[in-house]
Amino acid sequence: MVIDLHNHSYYSDGVLSPTEVVVCLAKKQNCDVFALTDHDTIDGLSEASLEANKLNLQFVFGTEISAIWNNMTIHILGLKIDLNNKILQAGLKKHQQLREIRSEKIARSLGGAGIIGAMEKTKAFAKTRMITRIHFSQMLIQEGICKDMKSVFRRFLVGKKPGGVGVKWA
Repeated sequence: MVIDLHNHSYYSDGVLSPTEVVVCLAKKQNCDVFALTDHDTIDGLSEASLEANKLNLQFVFGTEISAIWNNMTIHILGLKIDLNNKILQAGLKKHQQLREIRSEKIARSLGGAGIIGAMEKTKAFAKTRMITRIHFSQMLIQEGICKDMKSVFRRFLVGKKPGGVGVKWA
């Protein structure tokens, strides 16, 4: 049995739509059980579930929730979640707001480092409202500022580097 319970679409930091994730990743890899677990959102789950049903693929509703534990950011994989759970919805909404604030701070910080128009350029890489550090990475590579993801994070998006913006997750 092939089981894959940790996948991202463009609703967080993936590049494919929820439908494409199911078709391109799950079906082509002959998965029997598959979950979509975007960071701090459930927005793509209905679309992915519909596609999974068409393909006779057992689909698990999921999300990956950012959290702080022992002063470290960790990610908690939530599987078989209840999409109608009001507490979960409120927590995810709060995290989406924190992500929005972080992306604005990253853009300002990159601007202070001489990267003008960082937010506008980065938005071109995001297919939804959620702007992640991966989107900033894609922009910095496209602009020729860095050669790859590793160098982007090393030079810009961690610690006290320009764009190294922490978040106080739950």
